[in-house]
Amino acid sequence: MIGWIMNESPNGVPAQRVINSKGELSGSWAFGQSDTMRELLESEGIVFSAEERVDMKRYGWDPTHNLTEEALKQILDDASNTPVKASERLLYLMRTDPASPLRDQPSS
Repeated sequence: MIGWIMNESPNGVPAQRVINSKGELSGSWAFGQSDTMRELLESEGIVFSAEERVDMKRYGWDPTHNLTEEALKQILDDASNTPVKASERLLYLMRTDPASPLRDQPSS
């Protein structure tokens, strides 16, 4: 779900950085061509294994461990003050996708 949301985010949010927990590029469809996501990551210095996976121990990021408490608070404060209009497609996915915590919630 994070990849779906980042794909529609304003201000150039780097959605290519959303990789599944196995280190696979599961969201490359969102970039128009299957190799675009990988090319963007490789241009940032990300190296892929022979199995075409990213080493999550090397490249994974966890904001609860990789940010100071103050930096995390600032990011969350900024996000809560940034108006964003979700597309109908994103709202539909958030209501229906099996991975969504909002699945089967009533529309507002």
